[in-house]
Amino acid sequence: MVVILLFVPLFESGPTEIEKAVQKVEAVLKTSTTDARGRWILDSYEDAANELEISGKLADGLHRIKIDRTFVDKDGIRWIIDYKTSDMEGTSLDSFLDIQQEKYRPDLAGC
Repeated sequence: MVVILLFVPLFESGPTEIEKAVQKVEAVLKTSTTDARGRWILDSYEDAANELEISGKLADGLHRIKIDRTFVDKDGIRWIIDYKTSDMEGTSLDSFLDIQQEKYRPDLAGC
């Protein structure tokens, strides 16, 4: 069973914005369950976890992060999945990926 909690401030959004948000969630769920890669990510695996919180001490202090999904596949490879739902509207795939890399570069530093 999947439970989705969608918090949309009603004073900032009319029904159209809520409907758009619901449509986006539905599209993401449909794609995730019908796409081969999406099904592969969501399959059952050894040592799998969702929303895994970990913490550790680095040179600049204590860090706490949450991993969206992680698992070990049949070949013994540990996968760490970070879900994103950005839209590619009006741009090529290469341009979209460049924009996303720049946007998330600080999060990827040190990986």
